[in-house]
Amino acid sequence: MKQNNSKYQKTPIVWYCLLPALILLSYSCSNTKYLPKNKALLVSSEIKLHGDIAGADRDNIRNSLNSPSIMLQHPNTKLLNILRLKLWFYNQKHNEKKVGKIWNWLLIDKNMEPPVIYDSTKTLQTINNMTGYLDNQGYFHASVNYKQNIKNQKASLTYQVHTGKNFIIDSIGYDIPDSAIRTAVIYSAPYSFLKKGKPFTMNTLSQEQARLTNVVRNSGYYKFSNDHVHFVIDTVNRAIFNNILDPFANIQNAINVSEGSQRPKLNITVQILDPTDSTQYQRYWIRNIFVYPDYSAYSTQDDTAFHQYEYKDLTIRNRRDIIRSRVLYNNIIFKKDQEYSQSNYDYTIQKLNQLGVWNFVTVEMDTVSRHPDSLDAYIFLTPARKQSLGANLEATSSSDYIIGGALNLTYKNRNTNRAANQVTANIKGGLEWNSDSSNIFFVQAREFSGQVNVSFPRFITPWHLGHIGRFSNPVTTLGLGVNTLDRLGFFSLSSVNGSFGYNWNETQYKKWIVNPFSFSYNRLFNISQAFDSQLLANPFLKNSFSSTFIGGENFSFIYNSQNVLNQKSFNYLQINFEESGLWLNGIDGIIRGVTGDRSSFAKLTSVNFSQYIKLDAEYKHYYNRPHSTLVGRLYAGIGVPYATSDVLPYVKQFTAGGPNSLRAWRLRALGPGSYYNLQLGNPGIFPDQTGDMKLEGNLEFRFDIFSMFGGFLKVKGATFMDAGNIWDLKNDPYKPGAQFKINEFYQDLAIGGGFGIRLDFSYAILRLDFATPFKQPYAYLPHYGWILNTIHPFSREWRKNNLILNFAVGYPF
Repeated sequence: MKQNNSKYQKTPIVWYCLLPALILLSYSCSNTKYLPKNKALLVSSEIKLHGDIAGADRDNIRNSLNSPSIMLQHPNTKLLNILRLKLWFYNQKHNEKKVGKIWNWLLIDKNMEPPVIYDSTKTLQTINNMTGYLDNQGYFHASVNYKQNIKNQKASLTYQVHTGKNFIIDSIGYDIPDSAIRTAVIYSAPYSFLKKGKPFTMNTLSQEQARLTNVVRNSGYYKFSNDHVHFVIDTVNRAIFNNILDPFANIQNAINVSEGSQRPKLNITVQILDPTDSTQYQRYWIRNIFVYPDYSAYSTQDDTAFHQYEYKDLTIRNRRDIIRSRVLYNNIIFKKDQEYSQSNYDYTIQKLNQLGVWNFVTVEMDTVSRHPDSLDAYIFLTPARKQSLGANLEATSSSDYIIGGALNLTYKNRNTNRAANQVTANIKGGLEWNSDSSNIFFVQAREFSGQVNVSFPRFITPWHLGHIGRFSNPVTTLGLGVNTLDRLGFFSLSSVNGSFGYNWNETQYKKWIVNPFSFSYNRLFNISQAFDSQLLANPFLKNSFSSTFIGGENFSFIYNSQNVLNQKSFNYLQINFEESGLWLNGIDGIIRGVTGDRSSFAKLTSVNFSQYIKLDAEYKHYYNRPHSTLVGRLYAGIGVPYATSDVLPYVKQFTAGGPNSLRAWRLRALGPGSYYNLQLGNPGIFPDQTGDMKLEGNLEFRFDIFSMFGGFLKVKGATFMDAGNIWDLKNDPYKPGAQFKINEFYQDLAIGGGFGIRLDFSYAILRLDFATPFKQPYAYLPHYGWILNTIHPFSREWRKNNLILNFAVGYPF
């Protein structure tokens, strides 16, 4: 990063403070001047929570009490917690009567909010809602009061919430006359949501009710429902729940516990009483399974155009033979003469959907009139388009080129060989343009690539695998690709790669990707004289760019806690491990043994193979609010060459900087360590800022601004801070300060930040980030590299030398 030590023209700091203050004062007054004299704008509503509550529970209760379903009035939303921009837009349209093309784009419903007029009756209803919610959470002695402050037609509310003491579960009992149902329920008790010593909540009862319903339905009781599960709730010495037919009604009135008890307790009895209709507790077995592989919206079950034939347990009716019978049988989990199971029913729908052959999957169960304990299953499958061909143009920009363009051609077959095998072929050609000091555009790089991937919806192994879990979705993958990159004026690099492996879901949140075999061959050619001189001057760089064969294995573990029920806060963790050279070293040993050390892998192939171990991990936490998201990210990676290899291959080394890393530095322009390359920015020198190790942390706050064109385009903003660097593990005399040292690495950290604009088109997000360094890692700088005192955003010269513009597609993480 070029440092500018000149003195910038300074604006008196009083103007930095006074001007925004005057703007905010004028803006604030404009939002109340349209109100009737006897009305007040609700500008704040605060909850003060009192009680002995753990930190995580306190946040959950506060967030729930703040929800619109409980707190009926919220102030108008603010942009950056400062400006009520949507209210201002509302006033511009309905009071100022703004018109015009730009105003019509901006003044749409999604960008506007009517003023929230304070209503005391809604405040009283909110208090009742809060008390009811706390009752449902086991806080039966909660109280809620409020205090209002109205001044200058602005109303502020403060809710004082005293939770009291929550009940804990002391024991769980069962009142189930039906012995078969009782056995199933007792057997599943270790998985119950009701645990002794755990806090009582109505949500826990709802979860247990749904779980027990599923347990009983999995035992053949097809007509069993939630309505058959009831709860009787007692305090330790007294029955307090009399209406067993409605276990969720008026529970707060049934509980009478001493206020002096430190941990009030209650007992829960699960009741599944005999029904009035005996068929509701009838156990069912699967009799016939009818499958319609090419069903359409215009079909009927008895259509004479269907051809019918039998395959094992299945009766298949089709017009065209689009899928092998074996594939259907293997992916329909319930079988003929098998007891009905809700889990098998759900899993069958999931498995058939995962194959990707059908747009719609419908499974219906019908009772059989002459066989009161039997069900006939009907599976209707509406096919998706088997083959597709797509073409798309890409336009990109990055820190090391001005603009790039690429053409992608993609072919996909979703049902190859009528076995739900998917084949995807992709061909891509692209160019990158840059400009020199004379602002003359030139082609900087050319790239051509082709890739073919085949996926099989099952594990292909030499041995039989046992039970596969519900969420596994096993896939065997096979891939082969070629790539040629011409970095004009420097070199050409061609590569061939291939892999064979598996991926599956361990649970709903955990996924594994394992490739026991992968390879790539990289060959460097067309080396320019200038780049060859650069390689000769740096042996480490020369070794990393040498033609090499990479062969080994790799795996990835992914944990993602995001789901439909958990949108407020979720975590993402990915761990990758890669090894190269182990099985190649075995082949080399065999060759040496057979030839008596007269030959080797390198002699036979005229190329060396790389030996290294590489490990990296990435953790991300997302905290979502109604109109904003806070995202934190941590990344760490290390690669260690071993045996005959002294350096990682260039394509496997770590880099820093650019639109998806530390955005205050250009791609490959940072590090390693405190080393500073004086040749950075010289178009005749190839950027080689790479390392064996990387540490990085990012924090980004994303927020909505407004929508345009009827909501088609959403304009969003962000502020962010990035920190990190790359390092070498070994000392490199050509790069002083590049080696990682545990007692000095914190001084080598680069820190930067900035703001960004994101254009969200739903199908794509265009991102524009402006960033500047706060702390440089270079050893020659004073104050450990901190340069905050040199930041002058109103100086054109400062912006030219320090402000980095990053353009990219999609979020950085």
